[in-house]
Amino acid sequence: MDTETEVMTVSDRVIANIVDKHSVEAIRDWGYSISEKVRYFWLVYSNTLKPEAQFGDDIPSSDGIVNAGAFVMDGGIQSLRQIIYMVNHDIPVQGMLGLRNMKNKCSYDPTTQKPYLSAVEFISFMKNKIKQHAGEVTDSVLNAMKEVYLLDHALYNKAAPDVSTKAALWEATWKDFIAGAWKKLDLVVLINQSGFLTERDKVSAKLLGKINSFRSAENNSPVLDMVPASHAPDITATM
Repeated sequence: MDTETEVMTVSDRVIANIVDKHSVEAIRDWGYSISEKVRYFWLVYSNTLKPEAQFGDDIPSSDGIVNAGAFVMDGGIQSLRQIIYMVNHDIPVQGMLGLRNMKNKCSYDPTTQKPYLSAVEFISFMKNKIKQHAGEVTDSVLNAMKEVYLLDHALYNKAAPDVSTKAALWEATWKDFIAGAWKKLDLVVLINQSGFLTERDKVSAKLLGKINSFRSAENNSPVLDMVPASHAPDITATM
């Protein structure tokens, strides 16, 4: 199998989520880019005159298409939202820590100099605290545990363009967490990074590395059948 065929095979297994408002703004105004290797997209768009779909609006419609399990690498607020969505739907999650470059200033909040929340780390922290708690686990107990974690971590960059969305995602996530998701944290399993790379994984890593030397053909990002989004009547998801 040549490099192009190998890379196309990997690309065939990847779906990137995009939303009509924030994805466009992120590329146009915030300096973000999108991989040329991705061929398939899950598009959440607004049935309104102006685009309104924001980061996080894609979670209810897209995250349920895979029910066998999920894999999260550190992750931030949106990843945390997705983890909670998964466990609430009894979908197992594997998480890995320690992947961020802590020498990179982008890993820290510019105001407080605290490292940003890691979704996997937060879940692992809360899971351990809950298991160690001797008494009844109440909302106040969970809030106290959460505040201990946040003593040393920042939720998100409050100066970022999408701060309002991050705040809304966190509020919704924490609401679902204390409403009962905390009882399902055994569905989240922490993977040791040092033991992660099996021989099969090494082959996959080598293959993924070849992606950097391959440029996909232009206009090679097909849009598939429409799928109605379940989270709002004026938002439609398209894959």
